[in-house]
Amino acid sequence: MSHKISKIEVHLVSLPAAAGLADATRKVESVGYTVVRITTDQGLEGFGLTYHEVGGEATKALILNNFAPKLLNSDPFATEVLWEQFFHYLRGVGRKWLTFGALSAVDTALWDLKGKITGLPLFRLLGGTKTAVPVYASG
Repeated sequence: MSHKISKIEVHLVSLPAAAGLADATRKVESVGYTVVRITTDQGLEGFGLTYHEVGGEATKALILNNFAPKLLNSDPFATEVLWEQFFHYLRGVGRKWLTFGALSAVDTALWDLKGKITGLPLFRLLGGTKTAVPVYASG
């Protein structure tokens, strides 16, 4: 049973940052996520997100205005083809946070969707065999 992408939604979630939250150069006023929800014509949904402190509205607009029209009716299994297409299509927007934050959220939603369609966890889709791996986080 083949699936086609039928709907793309983007939601912004943010909260004011706790008093005193700052990096080396500025005060952080809010912390948020841009959440991408991609739905197939069969009703399955994939979710992806990207972090934002400022600019979430720009990321949302980029996804809805420039990604969504090209994603509609696409095969959700074409993740590599779609990634490459968007990488080149959006190169004029820049190769920094706005473009790659949007692209990563869309790509993650597509991979989530592939896992749900196949019933496989992401590590299996990527060819992995280990069920536990060391984790590193910073920020």
